[in-house]
Amino acid sequence: MIYTFNENTKYENGERRVKQISVNVKNCKTYELESDYTHNSAFCENHILILINSGILSINNEEIPEGYIIYISKFSSYSLKCISKASVTEISFEYSDNIPLFNEPLKVLESPIEAKNYMEKIYTAKFFKNSLPGVKEGMLINLLNILNSLCDVHKAELDIFRICREWIEKNAHSYITAQDVANALNYTPAHLNRIVKKHSNKCLSELISEARISKIKQLIRYTKYKTKEIAVKTGFESPELLRKYFKYHTGMSLKNYKSLKFYPES
Repeated sequence: MIYTFNENTKYENGERRVKQISVNVKNCKTYELESDYTHNSAFCENHILILINSGILSINNEEIPEGYIIYISKFSSYSLKCISKASVTEISFEYSDNIPLFNEPLKVLESPIEAKNYMEKIYTAKFFKNSLPGVKEGMLINLLNILNSLCDVHKAELDIFRICREWIEKNAHSYITAQDVANALNYTPAHLNRIVKKHSNKCLSELISEARISKIKQLIRYTKYKTKEIAVKTGFESPELLRKYFKYHTGMSLKNYKSLKFYPES
């Protein structure tokens, strides 16, 4: 989690409550980066949020496209490179030690429209000298709460993906479909497929096929079962259906795979 606030930390009547003094916006700027721009930081003095308005950045060798927010924690190091000409908005801020921040030194999140709006408002607020004290901090609290909820969703989806993968691997010896997996986990196939695609770049049926092929290969490598016995143990009605399935998903015939010389794993 990045951090949370209860109702007692909200602004009321333009006045700032004591607990909110722990948040302090140090700087907010928008700037253009050329495609050859690079920046290496060995020590961040503040926490940083970077919104990519346009273009593509690479941070620690990971490409981040337009519309994403990058969170970099205080004291961490990072390497930033501009892959294509980009426009970014950056907020640096401090907080008191009693507020928990997200554990990872760097986090990348797809930015919803509300987060983009708060980034723009915080940037715009710095030009108004007569703004009430703490206005930028109040908007930053709302922004971080939005990112915090995204982290919760991301974690929940990762848990679903992990459970889904484990269920498939456990039942790979049987003939299973995407509907079977969805029914077992009490989700719709479309919802489960979206989560799997998001976290593995594969559809649910591909995950099932990979697990079943892995199971077949294990039986070939580590047992002396005949093709007919392997077909029975992996849910195929006949050896011929097993052969066709294996050839379709591996590009290699079952006979050729059996003829390979397997060496003990080191």
